[in-house]
Amino acid sequence: MNKKLLNAEIRVKDIINQLRPYGFDRVLDDPKIAENWFYSNEKELPDNIGWADGATRMVIWDIDYEDFVIKFDKCDQCELSYADSYTGNEARVYAEAIKCGLEHRFAWIDRIGFFGNTEIFAMEYYYCDECAISDASYQNRYLNFCKENDYDPDDEDVSEEFYYNSGDCSNQEAMFELMEEVWGPEEEWEVERFLRDMQVTDIHSGNIAYNNGEIVIVDYASF
Repeated sequence: MNKKLLNAEIRVKDIINQLRPYGFDRVLDDPKIAENWFYSNEKELPDNIGWADGATRMVIWDIDYEDFVIKFDKCDQCELSYADSYTGNEARVYAEAIKCGLEHRFAWIDRIGFFGNTEIFAMEYYYCDECAISDASYQNRYLNFCKENDYDPDDEDVSEEFYYNSGDCSNQEAMFELMEEVWGPEEEWEVERFLRDMQVTDIHSGNIAYNNGEIVIVDYASF
């Protein structure tokens, strides 16, 4: 076991042990109740435990140690194969990214194992600020719009015109445009082609993060 995976396993077990006194084993036995369980117990849980829920998965982390997050599917995984799991698919995408030399553009993820009936994965922690990503995407589109039309970016009329015609600056197309600006066109195209080949189609401003000025994709299980 490599050092990162070992450290991730330690963090995962620590978080789970912090939650067990509040009845978290019921979630591990039946992950379908995870969302309701967290909302019902939110006020009683330790202040250092952060959590978020999406359409198909839960994410849990320790605010005091922002190194790894727990990810698992909100479904009865006893009825699933590894191939059916959203988070299992995310781990497979990362493994393929390594083969293609693109892993530095994705948050590290690996399987920890089953706890009760729940297959647990650990992912490297990144702070996600959906509004900041959307704002950066909007600004990127605006500056490109001005450049293409030889407009002054400081012109208020130009800014107003763009505001009403900018389109969705948080969707996948907009994220690819932002990646091209940050990474350069060649690497952006490599990542975009890789994601299409892996049938990852849910990249938006809530699924990427900044890390020292670079963009990292943190949710690539697809949906």
